Amino acid sequence: MTRTGGSGGFFAVDRRAWAAVCALGLNEAVAYLVLARGTGGDNRTTSWSVNSVENYTGISRSRARCAVKRLVECGIIRIDRLGWKPRYHLFPAHEIPGCAEKTSDPQWIWLPNALVDGAAGETPPIELLRQSQEVGALRLLVDLYDAHSLAADGGIPRTLIHGPSFGRGGNCWSSLGWSGRFPI
Repeated sequence: MTRTGGSGGFFAVDRRAWAAVCALGLNEAVAYLVLARGTGGDNRTTSWSVNSVENYTGISRSRARCAVKRLVECGIIRIDRLGWKPRYHLFPAHEIPGCAEKTSDPQWIWLPNALVDGAAGETPPIELLRQSQEVGALRLLVDLYDAHSLAADGGIPRTLIHGPSFGRGGNCWSSLGWSGRFPI
């Protein structure tokens, strides 16, 4: 997968770390995606900070600061440098307390930069989902990027949509982290 600057490229989050982040709440999940968007080629080190969270989303500075602080307190990220230009390190999933799988091989979910940046001057998708106040909807979006195969399936595999528990009242989305009140 090619990483390029600007809104035409991609960034990655580890599937297992993403699940741990979503358990913390919506603002923390949004802040984590913004910080991950600013990572370099290692997908770990970022100079994007509270200011970036505020600029790319509708989260106020004080709430963004609280979200980043909670990510640090929960062992999801580490502050490598404080000051005017802070630097953060996003921990690999096997170093995050409470992550189920402890293998050191990352399980990347590749996401388009436009998820955070927006496309053609539009409101970024993570901001639209943040406005819904449903962390489950944001988690589902990211998890669907993990589950899809454009080349093999033309998008989301039909087995995820037409699985055995799909239908009125069914929930085949549970394996992707779906929760909440949104009917499919």
